Amino acid sequence: MKNDYLRTAGNFGKLIKYLAAGILNHTICTSVFLILTELLKIFYVISNTIVALIYLIVSFMMNNYWVFASRASVSILKKFKKFFVLYLINHVLDTLFLLLFTEIIGMKYIISKGICIVLITSWNFIINKNYIFFINPRFSIYKDNDVNQEHNFTDNNQTGEKK
Repeated sequence: MKNDYLRTAGNFGKLIKYLAAGILNHTICTSVFLILTELLKIFYVISNTIVALIYLIVSFMMNNYWVFASRASVSILKKFKKFFVLYLINHVLDTLFLLLFTEIIGMKYIISKGICIVLITSWNFIINKNYIFFINPRFSIYKDNDVNQEHNFTDNNQTGEKK
């Protein structure tokens, strides 16, 4: 029961950090998007691609070092590769949804972008937490209580399987 509470509290804390990091990153990127599109008159799809690259780097750094505070023995390069593949998928979906909502449905591009942000962010938290920044105590150089409680591992269950 105590482990369930700690795991839930830990997940909620990570979710709050994830949303805070996302809001900060989206604020920066939306500002750059508007500057590129409105002031510099760059086509919104090209602006979206430029912003995607900025977002990729900032997002990875915030997630790795702050949100998930990943201390796993997995190299940062391996984590970045997984993050990059996920990000490519997200960028393609983001661009397709942006085109769908703007060109086919007829919404203003900034409203379309807002909808895209909500759609993509919703499933990213789960994938990032459980796949990209997941700390498995069996393979981690850190075997502290925070890691074990976060993923519901006990000393008797170090196989890497969740209970």
